[in-house]
Amino acid sequence: MTSPGAATTLHARAPAPTVGTYDHDGGITMGFIGKAMKSGIALKAGQMLIRQAQKPENQRKAKELLAKAKRKR
Repeated sequence: MTSPGAATTLHARAPAPTVGTYDHDGGITMGFIGKAMKSGIALKAGQMLIRQAQKPENQRKAKELLAKAKRKR
């Protein structure tokens, strides 16, 4: 029979791998989770843009800006 301390040294495990891959500087690059977060942020930004474009005051401002740009041509 072995002592508890000996058993842990014989069967020591390597640390669990981290999410992502290592770049040349030793840092972790974005993997699947990072890409999912980026796409979620882009989706939310698109929804916010559509919501703002539907507001009457912003539609008026957009029409004025377009008319001003056409006059300058």
